[in-house]
Amino acid sequence: MSGHKDMRKADEAFDIARDPIKHFVRMDGWISKARNRLQILAVNGCARKFGIRYFSLCGKYGLDIFLFQREDLILHNGKGFPSVYYCESDRSDYVTVKERLGQTLGDLRSFQGQMEQGPFRRHIKETPFDVVNLDFSGVCFPPGDPPFSKTLKSIESLIHLQEGHSFDLFITFKALRRSDNEDAIEELTITMNENFAESADIRDKFDNLFHVSIEQLLAQDYGKFLLVTFPKIIFGFGIDFGFEVECPKKYVYTRHRGQYQIIKFLFSFKSIRRAGSFSRAAVSALDADTRKASYLVSVLSHLDNLPIDVDEELEGNPALLDLLRQDTEQLVDDIIALSFLPPVL
Repeated sequence: MSGHKDMRKADEAFDIARDPIKHFVRMDGWISKARNRLQILAVNGCARKFGIRYFSLCGKYGLDIFLFQREDLILHNGKGFPSVYYCESDRSDYVTVKERLGQTLGDLRSFQGQMEQGPFRRHIKETPFDVVNLDFSGVCFPPGDPPFSKTLKSIESLIHLQEGHSFDLFITFKALRRSDNEDAIEELTITMNENFAESADIRDKFDNLFHVSIEQLLAQDYGKFLLVTFPKIIFGFGIDFGFEVECPKKYVYTRHRGQYQIIKFLFSFKSIRRAGSFSRAAVSALDADTRKASYLVSVLSHLDNLPIDVDEELEGNPALLDLLRQDTEQLVDDIIALSFLPPVL
């Protein structure tokens, strides 16, 4: 039975890999932002011999890494990708991707476990990442975790370690309410209502966009609810560690005939102080009005950037859909060609 399960898992992984809907986000979101980050580094005189410093939860096939290579965002030195670090929690998948990626730095751990490792934390402090891609396959608020989940704690820790270094952060989650922690959902709702009470601008912008209460939005569309509320958590983390944060792009699309949604966020962190120039206690003691103003700017800008519904975007553009399908098929075929694995039929 385990062999059949492994085959189904491989089939599903390649189905997702070949999916033009996800590939739209790769090209419109990940590649565009990573290319922009590389340009910013060049303008600022930051040499990157092997391309952007990139951290990825790349999965069994390392698709994003090879796509970044194809787009000249990272370079291979004949043995691996010197500017890339990855982790994978599944032992079988780790063995596969490690063989494919050669001497590229990588570990057999979950992201949460990775963030607890001293050597990895030192690696970030010494060579901070330019782009971090947390392409999670699960939900953000598992019922077994407290509302401030282990995943959130790990993301906060990573942002802290990146202190003093501007970077981009991509986050992907599954939006499926019955699999999320209701206490966390309640806290998100309460916090949003507190924002409304504190800022007429936030309340008015939300009302003009959705014409319902935050409770009604939660009941109607859990994916949209998370697209509105989740970024505010990341804004708070960024402000704590001396960043200006914006969320210029968000995406949503359905999976398994609408059983759940995939939501994707692209965050940009601009460092406004050098690493270690303030302790967290000192940051917390900064003028409250300054912190509030920074948060307000982030939230209002976030609400100005409406999420892209990828299903709708491609439904009305069959030519683009076909181009994306051809491109992702070619990408997967190229990876299979350099792999020891047989193709999935």
